[in-house]
Amino acid sequence: MHAPARRRRWRTVLLAVAGFCALIVALLLVLPALVSLDSVKAKLVAHAEQALQRQVEVGRLRLRLLPWLGASVEGLAVHNPPGWQHPTLVEVDRVAIRVALLPLLRRTVEVRSLVLSRGTLVLERDARGRTNYEDLLAPPPSPSQAPGTSAPAGLPAALLVSQLLLRDVDVTFIDRHTVPGQALTTTVRDVQATVSQRAVDLPLEFDLSAAVLSEGERNLRLRGRFGPLPPTLDVAQVPLRLDVQAEGLVVAKLAPYLGPSLPLRDGRLSVALQVTGTLGTRLEASGTITLAQAVFGAPGEAAPPLPPVRLALAAGLDRARAQLELTRLQLELAPLQATLAGRVQQIETAPQLDVRLETNPVALGELFSRLPALAAALPPAAEVKGQAQLQGTLQGTLQRLRAEAELRLPHVSLRSGPFRGAGEGSGMRLEATAVQGRVQARLVAAQPPEVTFDVQAQQLHFDQQAAAGATPAAAAPPTPATRPGVPPLTLRGTVRVEAAQLKQLQVQQLVAEVALVNGKLQSTQRFAAYGGTFAGQLQANLVPVEPDVALAVRVADVKTADLLNALTPTKNLLLGTLSSEVVFRGKGLAWEALSRTLTGTGKVRITGVQLTTLDLLPKLALGLQGVSRLAGFSVPQALAAQSFDTLQAAVNVVQGKILTDALRLTGKDVEVEAKGVLGLDGSLAFTGRTLLRGELARAFGPRAAFLQDGEGRIALPFTVAGTVTQPRVALDEAALMQRAKAAVAEKVQEKAGTALQKLLDKPLPGLTPEPAPPAAPEESKPLQQLQRSLKGLFKR
Repeated sequence: MHAPARRRRWRTVLLAVAGFCALIVALLLVLPALVSLDSVKAKLVAHAEQALQRQVEVGRLRLRLLPWLGASVEGLAVHNPPGWQHPTLVEVDRVAIRVALLPLLRRTVEVRSLVLSRGTLVLERDARGRTNYEDLLAPPPSPSQAPGTSAPAGLPAALLVSQLLLRDVDVTFIDRHTVPGQALTTTVRDVQATVSQRAVDLPLEFDLSAAVLSEGERNLRLRGRFGPLPPTLDVAQVPLRLDVQAEGLVVAKLAPYLGPSLPLRDGRLSVALQVTGTLGTRLEASGTITLAQAVFGAPGEAAPPLPPVRLALAAGLDRARAQLELTRLQLELAPLQATLAGRVQQIETAPQLDVRLETNPVALGELFSRLPALAAALPPAAEVKGQAQLQGTLQGTLQRLRAEAELRLPHVSLRSGPFRGAGEGSGMRLEATAVQGRVQARLVAAQPPEVTFDVQAQQLHFDQQAAAGATPAAAAPPTPATRPGVPPLTLRGTVRVEAAQLKQLQVQQLVAEVALVNGKLQSTQRFAAYGGTFAGQLQANLVPVEPDVALAVRVADVKTADLLNALTPTKNLLLGTLSSEVVFRGKGLAWEALSRTLTGTGKVRITGVQLTTLDLLPKLALGLQGVSRLAGFSVPQALAAQSFDTLQAAVNVVQGKILTDALRLTGKDVEVEAKGVLGLDGSLAFTGRTLLRGELARAFGPRAAFLQDGEGRIALPFTVAGTVTQPRVALDEAALMQRAKAAVAEKVQEKAGTALQKLLDKPLPGLTPEPAPPAAPEESKPLQQLQRSLKGLFKR
């Protein structure tokens, strides 16, 4: 055969093959439009409704043979059971499926890709906590078939989806359970997802992104792999790797789920987390969680945002042992770094905690400056310095938990107002060194927490100053009959300070024991100061608005001058050694309330007493000068030089005033008895008498005999007014004049009786002719003296 003929023949064959192929392709292109898929659609809908136990709607079903075998559904809807707000669980505008040809011959469906475009998934939870999808998560029925039933005909023996794609899918969660009577709606928008698996024995890889808790672009991405599935299809043995990246999640939309115990009302949350391991055995998690611009507080309450909060996590979940291992959980907030480590056992039943907490030595000044909400609790314009470090443990279950903490403060100071050098005004100073506090708390379900503490300090300095001319605050509105601020807890503890300065009061070996049970406070205090000891006992019922307060104080062998020098501006006001026992009662915790309601009784004793401002005896000696000139006696100089040895008094405190009916001052030859009132403002109002005895009384001479009583004592009545710094002493001259008049009248009566008797002894006129002789000069002298005395007495 010639070559041209052969070429023509091959050309003819090729044209025929090409035409046949073109015919086949044309048939494949036209066939999906000519073949009805209604029977196939009906069968697929029936199988889907049987599997889901829900109504399923499928729109237009289209078959595609070229360039690959596939099908598409335009309009797919899975309905909810009756009783739910939204009629459908899933709505998808278009579902496209691409299937491999050869595996179909082995009754295996290998889906090369399954694409869901423009869909909506609506998840609901009703007021009782039920969801519209929980029936789909129920365990599948037993594989054994009931008698008389068979597997649905026409289903493939195996199904493999190589790639699942989600495009523009929104997921909405409607919750009516969290807040009663209110529906909370959260939407995950613009979900784009790719889930792929190259073979049955290879892992399933996924990559999902969406816009979550944000009004902007997609801010959440989940990537990782899952599998491969073991032959037994036991999901618990499937390896998992998950990477989570989230930026700018608006936490305000989560506020209803946090509840009032965590009033976080604003902020932006970012997450970078990795999870690896096996679902049923052990999972490891590591990464960081950051919260920026966080605002805590009730809605409408002005509160500044916190600095960024960063949480670094490294933990392991051992499902086989039901144990959570916290390798490191570190919280960073401003200069504060807190690390939590330990384990939580029995996490699926009754979690058993055994964790440790430790912070870095945090600079308090920087901490308060970076946390405005914390600084708001301090006085205005306060300056804080020092370092603090905390260590603690948590052990036990949530029903029976024990917490222990130890706080160390090498040095801490708080200064405000003039103590900070800010000029005049109110202010505070608090300084402490070598502070170490231990706290133990026992939390038992349905019982108030029990807290015990032990605080020790080497030195403590506290001082406070009120602004000059400060006026009392306006009257507060009526308050309820109970104090809601009393915490429902049982508190017991001890405070020990080696040396303390409380305002101007300097003490040593201060020990205070405190107990708070059912709102009732009991405290005992003891310390050494100014050469003696103090012991006190305080009881207060804190439940009423104005608490009932009872205080008992015992003082022994205290140097009075040193104590008053520290408490009053006047130096050396009173010298001696003080011992006292006083019991007070009142209402209220502030001094303004206590000063109005304070009552009490007690005893006071001062030995070696010296009244430096109350020159009682010199003033009495001066006041006696006028009486002495009248009566003709002289006031001995020893009177003004006399001193006292002991002061004793039984006192009553009523409405902020100290009353006494039995104040006694005793010395060698002198004694004072007085009664009156000493105000807490330092005012004096006393009346009394000074008794002079012994040599001092005899030194007045016989002309002062009219001042003496039957025991030879001279009583000098007096009054004291003014203040403790400027007392006014006055001798009761009127009382002394009354006594002088009585003495003179008695003397007159005695003299007059003698003269009258002499007259009666003379003969009556007319009985004798002899004239009566003139009176002798000696007989007329007593009458003349009596006359002069009376004139001088009543002239005064």
